[in-house]
Amino acid sequence: MTTDRDYPTAPREGDAAAHTIADAGPATPAMATTADLLRMPILVLEQTEQAGAPVTPLLHDIGFLNVEYCDSLHDALVVLDRLNFDLIICNLGETASYRQQLLHNLRTDHRWKNIPVMIVADQDEEDFDTLTEARASGTADVLFHPLRRAELMSRVFLALNLKHEHDLADQREMQLENQIRELNSMERQLGYLVWHDELTGLFNRRRLDEEIEAAIRAANQHQHTAALISIDIDQFRLINMAEGYQAGDRLLIEISHEIRKLCQPTDTVCRIGADEFAVLRHDADIQIGQLLAQEIREVIERHQIEFGELPYQCTASLGLTMIEAGESERPEDILNRANQAFRTAKRQGRNAVYLYNPLNSEIDSLRKQAYWANRIRLALTENRFRLMFQPIVPLQGEPGQRYEVLVRMLDGSGQLHSPAEFIKAAEAAGMIHSIDKWVSGKAIDILSEMDPAVRFCVNLSGHAPEDPSLLSHIEGRIQRSGIDPARLTFEITETAPSSDFQQTVTMVKRLKALGCGFALDDFGSGYNTFCYLRELPFNEVKIDGSFIRHLTDKPVDQSLVRAMVDAARALDLKTIAEMVEDEDALSLLKQLGVDYAQGYAVGKPSLSLPGVSLDRFY
Repeated sequence: MTTDRDYPTAPREGDAAAHTIADAGPATPAMATTADLLRMPILVLEQTEQAGAPVTPLLHDIGFLNVEYCDSLHDALVVLDRLNFDLIICNLGETASYRQQLLHNLRTDHRWKNIPVMIVADQDEEDFDTLTEARASGTADVLFHPLRRAELMSRVFLALNLKHEHDLADQREMQLENQIRELNSMERQLGYLVWHDELTGLFNRRRLDEEIEAAIRAANQHQHTAALISIDIDQFRLINMAEGYQAGDRLLIEISHEIRKLCQPTDTVCRIGADEFAVLRHDADIQIGQLLAQEIREVIERHQIEFGELPYQCTASLGLTMIEAGESERPEDILNRANQAFRTAKRQGRNAVYLYNPLNSEIDSLRKQAYWANRIRLALTENRFRLMFQPIVPLQGEPGQRYEVLVRMLDGSGQLHSPAEFIKAAEAAGMIHSIDKWVSGKAIDILSEMDPAVRFCVNLSGHAPEDPSLLSHIEGRIQRSGIDPARLTFEITETAPSSDFQQTVTMVKRLKALGCGFALDDFGSGYNTFCYLRELPFNEVKIDGSFIRHLTDKPVDQSLVRAMVDAARALDLKTIAEMVEDEDALSLLKQLGVDYAQGYAVGKPSLSLPGVSLDRFY
């Protein structure tokens, strides 16, 4: 093999010879720059003693930086085997057989078949046959001796440009093929996820709805019944909290496998929530549905999983509902029936199967809660709650006006609903905190427009201490309104502190520190009345109406009220009697030393207040 050292040294990128052409200006669009072309590798195959003029020195002189040459076909194939080239120049003089063999090797090896080949022939070969042979063999170009520097440069640049564009086209084609493969893969994945749960591989809620619709049609058209089982893992949240979400995911995957083993290929097995599954069995009667539900409950109960050294054994609550002829409900309504049934199973002790029964009072209660939850959500969105104000009158001559603030909900027809109708639903749906904020905020805004002698008693729900944002909400509204906090007394029921005593202590102390008053509502109705009075800094107690309603007729109630008043006085607390319905009770309460009275005998709740228009607050 001959090397570059036998020819004049090739110029480096920084040499003047290279810059002469490289600085000629940018290439035309879609073509490589001159500097790019000068760096492209070229293999020259020539025998100097036979060539009319050697090509390699001319290429170096032009400024090509990456030129390799060989003097034999064998050496050329060895070099091609280890290096990549963008152009091959064959200057073999009269050795046409070498040239043909080279072209044959290049075109039959997939690694080299796209490398353009330029032939340099002797002058006496310049005839039609030579050109025809070259084109037929796939030669890119033919030059004839004597070589001219300018012509060689132009033809080599053209060949390299074509190779560059061909490579770009190949790259674009490969990128396009990759993009198409990726798009096809994404399309398949999206198509899968449309109907499947990503974690467990089970069907998802969308597929379940489709299958329930098919079951409804089969029931109505062919009298085929189907069983829908809703499955909820008991205390799953505790596993997530104790061991982390990865452990919870692992448990869900294992349970999904256990459920699938029990099901037939025609069953629709779904994951429809974080820890909720569903199984729909077509052509099944109630006995088959109950048997399958019990088998699922038992296999989940038997399943044990270990996280670290701790073994966990979970249970599930299952609800079963049947899809039968005459079915008119939507898929979501039917699934809701199964969900209501598993919630009943949970309330009855968990790890059980409950068959949906529309006559069941507990399920009927759940349906009502769902009905009210939608109305509450709409009322919050559309600002359709209203405040009512009931007078609280002093019995021992204390000056000033006081009102208890009560909440009502206005429905779309303009009817007002009492808290007894919607509060439980608001608590179950997690909207009670929003109602607490709405009531306290509106009460503070309205109080800021009243005479400074007016005071409000505002009811907070039993869940108010659980809302960490309520305190900052009240503090912010008081500061913005500029009212004296002493004009506000907040009421909380005696049963509320039992849910989280420390949260209640925190709330009472912070509102007291702000300057607000605090009253214990329903005083005397619970078992821990006096314990709460000892631990919490209340200002007032409201004697439960059950002791007031028959006060004039029951000496026992009179004795109990007297005892409550004495206990309150000993603790420096004011007393308020609620549900005062007649003048006799009012007179007796005054004699017993009660400080305030509230009830129909002194004033009914009203949507209005003297001296202020409330319309602009809603």
